[in-house]
Amino acid sequence: MGNFKLKKNERIKHKKIFDKLFREGKSFHVRSIKFIYYFQEETNKGPTYPKVAFSAPRRLYPQAVTRNRIKRLLREAWRLNKISFNENQLFMLLVYQSKNILAFQEIVEIIKEGVNTLKKHFAQNACSP
Repeated sequence: MGNFKLKKNERIKHKKIFDKLFREGKSFHVRSIKFIYYFQEETNKGPTYPKVAFSAPRRLYPQAVTRNRIKRLLREAWRLNKISFNENQLFMLLVYQSKNILAFQEIVEIIKEGVNTLKKHFAQNACSP
């Protein structure tokens, strides 16, 4: 059985990391979720794991209750489908961009597609010098 917890140290909390994500990160869309990410080479030999943050824009969802629900659904879907990388540190922001709240199963499928796309991007980056 894998570890399905989403620990506190697996979340992005620092403004510097968010700034770097928006400045240097690459992005792609999978249906109604935008994935913004970047890989950073690890300098120490400790365990590596993706660090992630979740967002629901205020302009689409003015009520905080709705934004919090969407972020909770995204966190749960990510927690069940999270991935690990061996040599790189992955920082990622998931932005929900649909005007409607999708069912949890749809969000899970979108996250799975996004994870597969990330693995392809990682394979391409690992092969190129």
